[in-house]
Amino acid sequence: MICPVCKIRTATIHIIDIDSSQKPLRICKECQEDINHVELFCEDLEVLKEKFTSNKSNHQNNLKYLSIFKNDDSIKKLLLNEETKCSNCGSSPNDFFSKGYLGCEEDYDLFRSVINQILMTLNGTAQHIGKKYYKNPKEKVISRINTLEYNLQKAIEEERYELAGEMTKEIQSLKDSNEN
Repeated sequence: MICPVCKIRTATIHIIDIDSSQKPLRICKECQEDINHVELFCEDLEVLKEKFTSNKSNHQNNLKYLSIFKNDDSIKKLLLNEETKCSNCGSSPNDFFSKGYLGCEEDYDLFRSVINQILMTLNGTAQHIGKKYYKNPKEKVISRINTLEYNLQKAIEEERYELAGEMTKEIQSLKDSNEN
């Protein structure tokens, strides 16, 4: 479960009020450090949850997201600039973080670098990987070749040459079988 406060990290802390039938508050370790322990024991969990998930300013939320974008200054500037909004729908990068979806098709171009970086950080890839249905067996082979070529580049960058050699052989055999 994702932390409802920062919407980035996994919620590992579970705060439960044993005297009540309320749902527990699940947050990450970093956000838990921001909560005053006196508030934890004095306030209703629902009030506490509402307080820490809705009353954050865009600037404060964006600062939490900066940890995702290691050394990319252009993305950091985009997030810190509260003026960055879509001219068509008015959405900002913070809207994407809080809602989890974009406002219009222009947002994909405007926030492409931010979205790709988030997807790469959270999923390991920016491309959807799911079950694919192929009309033609050659499409499946071509898709496999593309995947292997991408992984080959990563293996070379990581200096994993034995793995790269195996991938090269598999790519060549797939290309040979696809030509026939």
